[in-house]
Amino acid sequence: MQKKDLRKRYITLREQLSSQMRQHLSQLMVAELIPFLEAEPFEKVFFFAPHRGEPDLWPILQEGPQKIYCLPRMGAERTMEFRSIRLGDPLEVHNLGIKEPPIGPLNPLHAASDDTVILVPALAMDRKGRRLGYGGGYFDRYLARFPEAFRIGVTYGFSLLENLPFASHDIPMHKILTESGLINKEV
Repeated sequence: MQKKDLRKRYITLREQLSSQMRQHLSQLMVAELIPFLEAEPFEKVFFFAPHRGEPDLWPILQEGPQKIYCLPRMGAERTMEFRSIRLGDPLEVHNLGIKEPPIGPLNPLHAASDDTVILVPALAMDRKGRRLGYGGGYFDRYLARFPEAFRIGVTYGFSLLENLPFASHDIPMHKILTESGLINKEV
């Protein structure tokens, strides 16, 4: 199956989740994620505002350990940067409908490094850590610039597949987060 067909299939499956089921699955993911963040020495956690049925990881802001939490802000030519965010901070809505932090002194820019874990949304993933996104390449371009950051793909368990099509510009994840837990990628 081609990436385009897979995207349609997994967007449709995700849209069929009730809001209650999406919230429940998201809560399970957060419950799996918090002990990992507490145990690991990462200083920065880059995550995402849920969009089009993606898992909602917002509770890590309130329930997670003391870290610098950042959300992406979309830029020109399909680029993005990450800016810090705190519980209650105002957000703007990008023209793609994605909530993002405003530019300003309350939301300073942070670059990924070896002290950063990046939680990357995925429509689907395979057990080798390969991720299927929306096809815009925002995350892959960002991840290619910061290969030292630790990458966790975030997807629902029904979207975890044996194999996905993979291109040379696709950046694999180190781990996979589903409602069933954190999974090490297969080598």
